[in-house]
Amino acid sequence: MRVRIALKIFKAVGEYSGWERFDMPYTGKQIYAAAKRLLPVQWRKGYKGWHRVTK
Repeated sequence: MRVRIALKIFKAVGEYSGWERFDMPYTGKQIYAAAKRLLPVQWRKGYKGWHRVTK
C-alpha cells in the first residue's frame, strides 16, 4: 500500500471517530493494512478490530 493511500484512510478514520461521518468507506482489512504501513508495531493492534458500520 502506498503512503498516500494509507494517509487518506487514516484521515477517514479520524473523521469517523469524531462523529462527523456516519458510514465508514473502508473495510477493517484496508484500515489494518494502512496501520501496518504507517504505524509502529506496538500501535497496530488497536486498528486490527475496526469494522465498517453503516446507518
